[in-house]
Amino acid sequence: MANTNKPIGFRPVKHLNGSSFNGQGNMYFVAAGEANNIAIGDLVKLSGTADANGVAGVTRISAAGDVYLGAVIGFKPYPSDLTKNYRPASTAYYVYVADSPDVVYEVQANAVVNIADVGLNLDPTVTAATVTGNTAVSNMQLDGATKAVTATLGFKLVGMAQREDNDITSTNAKWLVIPNRHQNANAVVGIA
Repeated sequence: MANTNKPIGFRPVKHLNGSSFNGQGNMYFVAAGEANNIAIGDLVKLSGTADANGVAGVTRISAAGDVYLGAVIGFKPYPSDLTKNYRPASTAYYVYVADSPDVVYEVQANAVVNIADVGLNLDPTVTAATVTGNTAVSNMQLDGATKAVTATLGFKLVGMAQREDNDITSTNAKWLVIPNRHQNANAVVGIA
């Protein structure tokens, strides 16, 4: 059975210790200078700035080699338009991020990834979100062509999403990954 091509970015599903992901994250500021739309499931990194109240700033990742903070899981309501479920480009906004380095994410792979690949590292694709009206959907996926033992790749493949509609022998399969390069992990260079 072929998988449906429906990327949704990086969706937190649990923690490495097996406990469920409870939907909690931390609030970060996205400055108006960020020129990309940001959707739930998009990966972000620290920007090296903060708002006037000291809330740390983030920006959408710009390249597969970036060191990540986590995935966006929600937004602070925007007073002038409560119907938006994404951060519009060039708009100052607050986002909630699953920023713990032990979060396990479910993500779609853009190419066939095999069971024998579990334990390898892969990078994400850095693709713009699809915006329709007041809704945006993340198009970030695992880049199946990057699978390798290379330590600088962004995510480690830890298993497949256990669902009847997930054919792991086909393109667009859903996989479970953990951050391999995370800004809240030990011995990571600071952001200037």
